[in-house]
Amino acid sequence: AVSFLLAEMAMKVELARMAYQRAAWEVDQGRRNTYYASIAKAFAGDIANQCATDAVQIFGGNGFNSEYPVEKLMRDAKIYQ
Repeated sequence: AVSFLLAEMAMKVELARMAYQRAAWEVDQGRRNTYYASIAKAFAGDIANQCATDAVQIFGGNGFNSEYPVEKLMRDAKIYQ
């Protein structure tokens, strides 16, 4: 079950990366369209939150412990959502 969560998280991160790269490519082509940039921003924020939540689930009770970096990732991901 953990390996499935990790694979799902990696897949979502790659999709978010592709979204922002598409937005950057549009800018490189000289197109002044905010459509892809808006999609990339919204999608990446949601994916960051989902992946942080999944990481906390993987860590179990330690996911909320400030000694582990996953707790800070969860707080930071909430900012971008």
